[in-house]
Amino acid sequence: MALLPAGGRRGLTILAGLSILTWVVFRARMSDGQRLYVAYAEALIAGVAVVASGGPDSPLLPYLLSPGLALGMLAGPRAVAQGAVLAASSLLVAGAAGDRSYKASDLALAGGQWVLLGLAVGLVATWARRLTTAAPPNVDRYVEVRTLLEQLRTITR
Repeated sequence: MALLPAGGRRGLTILAGLSILTWVVFRARMSDGQRLYVAYAEALIAGVAVVASGGPDSPLLPYLLSPGLALGMLAGPRAVAQGAVLAASSLLVAGAAGDRSYKASDLALAGGQWVLLGLAVGLVATWARRLTTAAPPNVDRYVEVRTLLEQLRTITR
């Protein structure tokens, strides 16, 4: 991004700030509720950052995947959907309010694709989180019964 012409440095500072925010979400000692609010804030900031760094041609468009991933790992599908709505809303509001040299439809198309992809990534992250927290596999019931019968036999003697 530093090699980009006009505005490249601004995009780099935005990306550095977003990277620090992401690091805070996953490394700081926070409750899950606080992490969730930070991830929502990240979704809002990501939409504004995309508009500020070039709109539909922004190199930060792939960053719209990050809030979905964070929310998918922290919470469930509902939080992922809310984060996608926040990112899309901030994209559209910042695009409408900002000084733009592009069509609004181009921003809506490019941003919408990345927001939907972020939603998909978040849902996959939610699914992966559920797999890792699933109940342990069933222990062989025959072994459990045999152990209990052996204990019972020992006690009755």
